[in-house]
Amino acid sequence: MKHHITGGLCIFKITACIFMLILLASCARTINPSISSGKYQILQLTRCMQMHSPIRHIAFSPDGRIIGGTGKDGTIWLWNSNTGKRIGVLKGHSDLVKSITFSLDGKYIASNDCRGYVVIWNAKTLKLIRKIKGADDAVAFSPRGNLLIGRKSSGFNIWQVDPWTLVKSIPASTGNFMASLAISPDGALLASRGANGALTLWSVDTGNIVYQVKGLRSRAASFSPDGKLLASASRDNRVKIWDVKFHRYTSFNTAYESTSIPWCTSFSKDGRMIVTGIRVQQGIDGKQTNTFNSYIVLQDVKSGEVLQTIRIKYPGIESIAFSPDGRYLAASFIIEGLVMEWSVATSK
Repeated sequence: MKHHITGGLCIFKITACIFMLILLASCARTINPSISSGKYQILQLTRCMQMHSPIRHIAFSPDGRIIGGTGKDGTIWLWNSNTGKRIGVLKGHSDLVKSITFSLDGKYIASNDCRGYVVIWNAKTLKLIRKIKGADDAVAFSPRGNLLIGRKSSGFNIWQVDPWTLVKSIPASTGNFMASLAISPDGALLASRGANGALTLWSVDTGNIVYQVKGLRSRAASFSPDGKLLASASRDNRVKIWDVKFHRYTSFNTAYESTSIPWCTSFSKDGRMIVTGIRVQQGIDGKQTNTFNSYIVLQDVKSGEVLQTIRIKYPGIESIAFSPDGRYLAASFIIEGLVMEWSVATSK
């Protein structure tokens, strides 16, 4: 009996290894660096990770060693970013998990679901610590380290980290289209979608609107590492980079297909580059102009020059993030439940 069990485990392990090799080979075929446009090959595919559910959001731990991904089935998967090996699966939600965030000191993981529940986890033991309600869209730890901020359709909730008590609510009409919650590096500003689709900046301390850009249908926003710039991915096929202090902006075209939509965006660690994840939607007749379903576009922040474009056959790019140390770029694809990770060259 023991031999049968041992044999079964060996077969299981071999099957799992074969599956991962096939998956990685598939990724290599799908994202062939030779079809990348631009002068540079800054991003090189290193590994693929997959969960057993459509994936919504990804985030790196503060030390860059862990990638967390949220699933439609209520689970959260954690992988080693250096090896792609699964570390654990967190189970504490009963529905779609919309976002995940790591505390700056690496002690906690927080996640929220579409029912508005926020779950706090011990990042070391992976045990559930607390479950509160008040964020049905996104959560993020403040860079100040002592606050957890949650976004909901009627505004924001702010909790004190441990003992997780609500300290402030900011009423705001945030709508339901903005996918991300961006917090400035100094923890002073919140960026998200405001009334009528306006990209809006709120003060964390006062709850007041600091600045608002009306008529901009933003899908996602992210701050530069120094907090001076704010990038927004808009449904007009452009990425706009705003000067937070002087309220001026530059605009980059990302219209790679007639039905393409900039979906997510992130700055590199040094703030010199910006990456945008672009979805290609099906047209009215259900057809697309080519076989590519997603694009990843790397651009120079100052000039807008396209440094590299990666064409991807997988549909539904959902989120994108640089690791805190700048070594990796990861992107998630909701339909495939797939996370792809690229190494980032140190210079152009």
